[in-house]
Amino acid sequence: MDPEQDVKQNFWRTILKAAEAEPRAATRIPGATGIEHPVLAVGVDEKRHRLIVVSAEGDARSAALAQADIQAGVDDLQVVMLRPVVADLAPVAKALQSITGQPEFDLNAITELVQAHKLDALAGPLNTLVESFGYAKLDMMRQFSQVLQQLFQLSMRLPQRGDAPDPPKTLIVAGLDKLAAIDPIREDRELGICPIPLFRISPEYAEILQHGDDLDSAREALRRLDVFQYFFPPPDQVALAVLDRCPGHQEAIETSIVAAPRLGHPLGPYELVPANTPLPEVLDELEQRGYVAEGEVSTVITEKGKEVRSQIRFAPRESLSSKLLNRISIRFDLADLLKR
Repeated sequence: MDPEQDVKQNFWRTILKAAEAEPRAATRIPGATGIEHPVLAVGVDEKRHRLIVVSAEGDARSAALAQADIQAGVDDLQVVMLRPVVADLAPVAKALQSITGQPEFDLNAITELVQAHKLDALAGPLNTLVESFGYAKLDMMRQFSQVLQQLFQLSMRLPQRGDAPDPPKTLIVAGLDKLAAIDPIREDRELGICPIPLFRISPEYAEILQHGDDLDSAREALRRLDVFQYFFPPPDQVALAVLDRCPGHQEAIETSIVAAPRLGHPLGPYELVPANTPLPEVLDELEQRGYVAEGEVSTVITEKGKEVRSQIRFAPRESLSSKLLNRISIRFDLADLLKR
């Protein structure tokens, strides 16, 4: 194998080992339907009976369907699905808005901006984008398709009167607002797939994961990226997430915490309450520490709790909350349907 490709494959092997799974050789995994799903890496955690899969799919929905299909084909393992996300063009769009001072960008003005060295501010976001493509083994075709999908968020229009003096020099105008507001891992989080945001990984963290000789450092890097908590969710954060996203269903808190290990996510250490807190007392401890409070109808999140949630709501770890709540909400919906 090409040494460079071996280093890139080692990136995924290190993540699997950090999650306490043993890497296995595979490029495709068949599901219950007989469809073979492309994968970048696979690891088996025999102790906890879970199969960790790094999907090669180019979008979250395809990865979620692959997870369901693979899960239906294995009875004794819980499937945990990861998906690399390389491209985030929002910083590029925001940099262009900062350069022009406008929500739109005159494509015909590129030459003038280059000559005036005004596009130098794009160097940072573009370098990050290029570097993220080189960290790990990827299905390049599917990753480039993500870049194209994001570019479709540009709102192209022909020039109008007032855009430029006569004779008009403007050929076409691109609106940047939608591109600047994209969240490339939103759908992954909503569908319970753990996104690996390569665009957020620093060269130092990438080197740690590529070498793989220091698993403690690898786990710390993944923890700072809010990825490690997807594998080993803190029970107190799960409780807070359920209250935040499923108000009025306090019974869902205990259900979620108990369900996490059964779905392939063994509980990790607490982050907000003392380490020796018994699981049934997590909510009481969160209330004593000011994260939640008794409201008129039920327990609600306080401003202190909302501050904690705002810090991680858009992080990869939030995918676990969606995965748990999606299962629970299905049960609630079916129960309501049967009652009616």
